[in-house]
Amino acid sequence: MPEKMNLHFKDGSTTEMDAIDARRVLRDHPTEWSASAFPADVQKAAQEDAEALRMHLAQLRHEGKSEFEVEKARVNWSGAPKSNPQPSDPADFTAPFEAREKGRGWWGIFDSKGIQVGGGIREADGKSFNDMSEEDKQEYVNAELAKS
Repeated sequence: MPEKMNLHFKDGSTTEMDAIDARRVLRDHPTEWSASAFPADVQKAAQEDAEALRMHLAQLRHEGKSEFEVEKARVNWSGAPKSNPQPSDPADFTAPFEAREKGRGWWGIFDSKGIQVGGGIREADGKSFNDMSEEDKQEYVNAELAKS
């Protein structure tokens, strides 16, 4: 029988999973999951962000948006504290850039500080991005920022 581990999510919830999967989650998502409980202020901020997302998605549904649009809004939700807005100036993002999995088939492009650049992309596009040269990645990021 596989060894089990308890993991703590940043909102204070916990889950039990096979140790091999838990180690992968801890490695790939260190800002979201931990082997020990997150501090109370981190849990509170995560709970507030989850509530804000829930309200935002409910508003989109109330406005008659399609489930595709609602899901796209959920995937693109930054999860960043509202007091720390995303930079919009290309100079605010620092190389190297890397595409990483965000969950449910969606990926994002992140700078060296872990800030997501642009919206969500699919796995094939993320892997293609990671295969690009650093110069091509910078051009892609600049083009993505020009869209907003």
